[in-house]
Amino acid sequence: MKKTKIEWCDATWNPITGCTPVSAGCEHCYAKRLAERFPHVHSCARPEDRPIFQQIVFHHDRIDAPLHWRKPKKIFVCSMGDLFHERVLQNCQHEIYDVIQQCPQHIFMILTKRPENISTFYNHMEYDCCLNPVLPNLWLGVTAENQEMADRRIPILLQIPAAKKFVSVEPMLGPVDLKPHLWGKNGHYSEWIDWIICGPETGSGKRFCDFTWAIELATQCKIVGIPFFDKTKQGLLGKQWPVSK
Repeated sequence: MKKTKIEWCDATWNPITGCTPVSAGCEHCYAKRLAERFPHVHSCARPEDRPIFQQIVFHHDRIDAPLHWRKPKKIFVCSMGDLFHERVLQNCQHEIYDVIQQCPQHIFMILTKRPENISTFYNHMEYDCCLNPVLPNLWLGVTAENQEMADRRIPILLQIPAAKKFVSVEPMLGPVDLKPHLWGKNGHYSEWIDWIICGPETGSGKRFCDFTWAIELATQCKIVGIPFFDKTKQGLLGKQWPVSK
């Protein structure tokens, strides 16, 4: 099992590593820092023509790891990359989904900054492979580091079927108003968002986070009853875990 310091999961599973910047939240990417400092994590030699983390690598030797974890866990999938990156091959995604399907005792959590690519894969699974891509133990999430990304990514996520859907406002680079995405057109609360994670940027060169932004976000979640996982260390609502199933 790969232990992790990520507070909202029990373990990480990285059959895919590597990524490329796509928005402001990528500027001080922790995964890139790790890959540059510890190349063995990425299992890739440093090339002459491309930074090491920009190589998208599929690790065949890691694919069956969750099959050997008997105790139920919340598993962050591809914490060192993005499963829905454009350069990840569909057959590699399919292999990962197959393992998730074989491990109903675990909850698998996929976080992406590219939700627009999920539908392409779902269509491939459903129409080309005749398989249902919606698994009861798979949660889908998007990163929304600021209002621009929240407004761009959350509506896409809400259109994609999943057992549970979550939003990670980390690193929080500005105030984020989720109300347009929490309330339906008829004025009633939408139950489509199941969980919010919130935290400031950390590490060298971390950018400013005004904790009043986090307080406002926590208040929005409290009003509609969405579990809020507080990584700000301010004790906003306590560390609220979502319902397991």
